[in-house]
Amino acid sequence: FNDTATTEIYTFPYTALPIWMAFHMPEIVRDGLSKEEAISAVIQYICEHYTYNHAIAYPTTKEQMSAKKNAADAWYMLTEGSGVCTAFSCMFRAMIETIPFHDGVVGWNVQNADYIKVAIIENDAHMWNAIQDENGRWLIYDLSGAVENPNSTAAFCGILGGSLYGQADTQKWHY
Repeated sequence: FNDTATTEIYTFPYTALPIWMAFHMPEIVRDGLSKEEAISAVIQYICEHYTYNHAIAYPTTKEQMSAKKNAADAWYMLTEGSGVCTAFSCMFRAMIETIPFHDGVVGWNVQNADYIKVAIIENDAHMWNAIQDENGRWLIYDLSGAVENPNSTAAFCGILGGSLYGQADTQKWHY
């Protein structure tokens, strides 16, 4: 990162994410893309630019515990290039909720835009995202799984199940 927006990330930590989003998102998600294409562009960007941080995912020392707490947000991913499931779900939500839509397509310079709302879901072991489609179905996006296995749609879209996701009554949804 060698640009003005990234420099400001280090200078103004509380406003860094919106500054980065305003500067970079129009390059990542172009005008005229459909909602599905915009979501795919964000998934592709995250998979190509960030890695899962295995070294701190399962901490055993105090230093690793501290590092894991720091690696749990989108800010850490931006500045360090890696994160754990919490950071991936926060980054995905921040990126998707930044994209303005008008008449179903991306429009960066439109007024009265619509925005996609992204839920964050967590249980005791993991965190991931969900987006409700036009039919009321919740589509699941697990970006920490996607970055580990980018060729598997099961890793990040539409698949619920397995012990990692747990039962619906053990999940906490954040809208």
